Formats: sequence, C-alpha cells, structure tokens
Amino acid sequence: MYQTRFAMMILAGAAFFGPPAAAQQDGAASGPAEAVQTPAPQDDLLRQARDLFEATRGEACDGSRFGEDPRPDIYTMTFRPSYADDDAPLEEATLIRFFCGAGAYNETHAYVLHTAFDGLRRLSFAEPELQIRHEDEDTEKPVEEMRIIGFTAQPVLVNSEFVAEDHAILSHAKWRGLGDASSTGLWLFRDGDFSLVRYEVDPTYDGEINPETVLDYYSAP
Repeated sequence: MYQTRFAMMILAGAAFFGPPAAAQQDGAASGPAEAVQTPAPQDDLLRQARDLFEATRGEACDGSRFGEDPRPDIYTMTFRPSYADDDAPLEEATLIRFFCGAGAYNETHAYVLHTAFDGLRRLSFAEPELQIRHEDEDTEKPVEEMRIIGFTAQPVLVNSEFVAEDHAILSHAKWRGLGDASSTGLWLFRDGDFSLVRYEVDPTYDGEINPETVLDYYSAP
C-alpha cells in the first residue's frame, strides 16, 4: 500500500502521506506542525539566504533556464522541537528553494533552511551509495544484486518539490529521458531538520518503470 502511494506521488507530482509510523512509535517526530506556501519571508532573511546560496553555489548550480535565476520558492513550517516541553510554544522554520539548473529532462534545486536554533544554513541531503550488479554486466538485463555500501551527502536535488501537507521534500531523478531508470528519495522534516526516510531505485534500462525500495524508514513494518 505504501509503495503504491509513493509511486502515485512521483507520477502525479503531488501526494498524500499520513504521519510516519516510526515517528509515532519512537517519538522522533518534531511535534505538531503546519506548512503553507507564503509569498515572501522577511526581506532581510531572503537577502541573507540568497547571499548564502551565492557563496556556496559551486559548479552544481551554474545554469538557469531564463538567463537569470527565477525567484526562489519560500515555505514556512511551525514545529515543536523534541527537547521542548509539551506546552512550549511552536517554533518557526523557513525553507527556501533555489533553482540551480536544467537539462533535457532533469532540473536541480538547492535548499536553505532557517530555524531559531541553527540559524540560516545550506542543506545537504543523505543518499545511499549503491552497488548494483546486472546479469552479464548488461544494464538492460535484470539485477542480480543491489545493496547499500554507504551514504553520501548531496548539495542539490533533482526534480524536487516540497510537499507542504507532509512536511517533506520529494526528489525523482531520471537516469535517461525515457524514465525507465531512476532514483527517488523522500526527506521528512522532523525536529528542525530533513531526514532521508525512503529511497527507491529503478536500475535497469529495460523500457519499464519498476523501481525497488532500497531504504524505508517511513512505512509501517
């Protein structure tokens, strides 16, 4: 059921996720939260976020569709940190998405987050490093083995969006235009940061869309 909902989120460009079971059970959730898209935060926060983005832009964010960068997307969320008392006031987080670049079938974004505790910072996103072995070492043939051998931190996400009602960032990277090979990640906002909770990979260039889940901390057991 969860895998079907995850696939629908990718294909339709929108989604509904209920509260993650793991967060409910172990208390890892950040507490009550609300997320809405706003026209703009305070001007000085946006200016500082843009300065930080420009200072850390790097080669991963060196292109624009329009000759100049479009206006960033800005979202606010309220949450209660895990260290706060149950009756403590909610805190506010501001998420700002900057356009990085675009190709034939993928575009990239960088994210900046502001919270009262951490201030303003550029986000990096955990991704699993995979070892993938195909039959006869042919990427069009079935996979014999696919396993996680470590994790990396990525400064940008591909084809990503902030899903406000779920306080999550979804990324779906096509490995080629057909989309039959791809990787999809879901990072959930909790306790003032974004954590990787689900990752799917379709590693075979076989003309079919059939991803496999390699990491899942979101679905119920």
